[in-house]
Formats: sequence, C-alpha cells, structure tokens
Amino acid sequence: MENRNKIQIIGDKLCWVMEQITWVSFSITLTLLFIQVICRYVLNMPLAWAEELVRMMYISVSFTGAAVALRKNEHITINIIPVLFKKIFKHNERKIRKALDILDILTFAITGAFWIYITIAVNAYMFTTKDSAMLTVAMQWPVWIMYIPIVVSGTIMVIHSILNSIEKIIDIKQITQGGEIL
Repeated sequence: MENRNKIQIIGDKLCWVMEQITWVSFSITLTLLFIQVICRYVLNMPLAWAEELVRMMYISVSFTGAAVALRKNEHITINIIPVLFKKIFKHNERKIRKALDILDILTFAITGAFWIYITIAVNAYMFTTKDSAMLTVAMQWPVWIMYIPIVVSGTIMVIHSILNSIEKIIDIKQITQGGEIL
C-alpha cells in the first residue's frame, strides 16, 4: 500500500500543477476574449495581437486539460465492456475488476506510446520552426512557442500513463492476494 501512496502522491502533485496551468491559461483566454470583444464591437478598434495570444492560450488549455483528464481518468468512456464482463464472469467482482484493470493497463500503454510518438514529432517540428526563425504576424513572437504546451503536456501524459499503469498493477496484485476491492 505504501508504494501506491507514493505513486498517487507524485501523480496527484503533477496533476495539481497541470490544473493550475490550465486554470491560469483559461482565465487569460477568457479575459482576452472579453477585452477583444469590447475593443472590436464597442470601441470599434480590434486588437490583432489578442487573437494570436488567445490561440496560444487555447492550445495550452486544450493540452494541459487533456493531461489532467488522463490522470483523473475523466475522458469519455464506453461502459459496454464492464456490462459484458458481468455476463461473462457471472457477477464475480474480483474477476471483473482484474479483467478491467488489465484492459486499463493495455489502454494506458497504447495511450503512452501514442503520446511518446506525438511528443517526439511535435518536438522535432518545434525545433524546425525555431531554426527557420518564423514569427507570428501581430506579436512578432517566435512560432515555436506555440508548440511548447503540446510537448510539455505530451510528456506529462506519458508520465501519467506510466503512473496509472503502475497503480493498476498494484490493484491487480491486491485483488490476486485477496485484498479489498476498491
């Protein structure tokens, strides 16, 4: 149980940091959108730079939010497999839980592999844009800055996939040893 607590503490602290980044990015996005609407439609003076910054913040919110959802297992799920397992395992909760945990580990492995690939590909593209010295139109910021949240969030999602898998392995060990079904 001690290993599980350490893993949960690490994962939860990392998730807390990502939640804070998500909320700050979301707040900046909403504030900028509000200012942009007021400037455009009330003052009749649109802000070109605000649109670019909103896009960057939206990217950040999307990917950091996805990392938080992965850690908390809050992505959209399909519950047909548990229903099928109840019929297959004749309502044996230990077998159902063990089978679902094994499927979760497989899912986390696939998710982790996907995000390793995406993170490496986006990181390579980010350095390509950095080498080409491309700049945004209005703010004149380097374009590669937009890819930082994707690379960071992708790395965090790989870490969350690993931590979630370890937690499921510990669950399987507890179920196999006759431990309590949570």
